[in-house]
Amino acid sequence: TLPLWRPFLNSPTCIIPYRHPAEVAASSIFHSTTLWVNYMVAALHTVSELRCPTMLVSYDRWLTDSHRQYAEMLHFLRCNGVPKLPAQPLFDAIDRLVRPREKHHDVKGTATTRAATD
Repeated sequence: TLPLWRPFLNSPTCIIPYRHPAEVAASSIFHSTTLWVNYMVAALHTVSELRCPTMLVSYDRWLTDSHRQYAEMLHFLRCNGVPKLPAQPLFDAIDRLVRPREKHHDVKGTATTRAATD
């Protein structure tokens, strides 16, 4: 859809979330990393084409160090002139949204389960 949106993007700043390819394959019905590779190549090609500031954001880091990940994202966005960002980090909102127990697959391929109370 980028060709549709491109005329409206004056100076885009991009954030690309990524997850370990083995975890993506484990959670995919295809159980293959090919789709992950295709999406990552497409995302990187797009930001290269846009020539925009880009930050890669680790899924695992959201689960282990969400406050720092969020603060670094805000810093990145501010440094690149993104307007209307919160003056202070919204750590309470991050704590409500990020749920490490909902990670179902790890790099070793072992499945984890959500608690029954979730």
